[in-house]
Amino acid sequence: MSTIKVNTIQSNTTATLDVNSPVPSLDVTGSVSVGENINASGIITATSFSGNVSATGVSTFTTLSATSIVGVSTLGVTTAYVNTLSGISTIDASSDIFINRSLKFASGYGIDFSATANSSGTMTGELLSDYEEGIWTPRISGTSGGNYTAGAGNLGRYSKVGQIVTASATVHWTAAVTPYSGALILTGLPYTALNVTGYRAAGSIPGQSVGIYASGSFNTLKAGVDWSNSFVYIVMANETITTGINYSHNPNVLSSGDLYGFTITYLTN
Repeated sequence: MSTIKVNTIQSNTTATLDVNSPVPSLDVTGSVSVGENINASGIITATSFSGNVSATGVSTFTTLSATSIVGVSTLGVTTAYVNTLSGISTIDASSDIFINRSLKFASGYGIDFSATANSSGTMTGELLSDYEEGIWTPRISGTSGGNYTAGAGNLGRYSKVGQIVTASATVHWTAAVTPYSGALILTGLPYTALNVTGYRAAGSIPGQSVGIYASGSFNTLKAGVDWSNSFVYIVMANETITTGINYSHNPNVLSSGDLYGFTITYLTN
């Protein structure tokens, strides 16, 4: 016998199918209600099912309520209430899937958007494999040294979606232990910038800056990160200068100050 067809199966113990040829299957036009487990080496089809499922073939249910589903290669459901899914390669649902707990992925896996159309550019990836949010600690320094005492209002927050990192901060310092040397930088970014030669991203210097200012022929402050760096350059610039270099890596820094609302968005590996 390769197929068992019944209207209703009710059991308080374990219902087991062990039919080896040609294609073992359970085809129920009504409902299946099993107190413990149903084990099949082939196909299960039912209008409604209540119990645990262990099968190696294709299982299709209109309504499924189970504690665990193990080993099913393709699961097709209209409505499902399941605590544990294991060994399933495909879920084929005819309507939305609602999950009332967290959806967890193993490292390197995530949501695959390869079925969607690509842009006119060169697509390099369609897997959304990471989300993170947290706190980072911004500090004023220099590429050749510098130490400024962080104040009570010094705080950074960030979020990461895929490769995109957005970091914002209020930068507060109360003393210059060692004034900066080299280029002025803001250290402590939560992720290193993308390791691709030539990559750069610009940040936003806040609407209010007390303690860092431009001088001479320069009249504004700008921020940016270069490839493979975990810090932000803070420069003074003058965009009305059309020849030569219109920026300097050496803005003026007071012994105490604040940067309100600093933000930068950049890519990481």
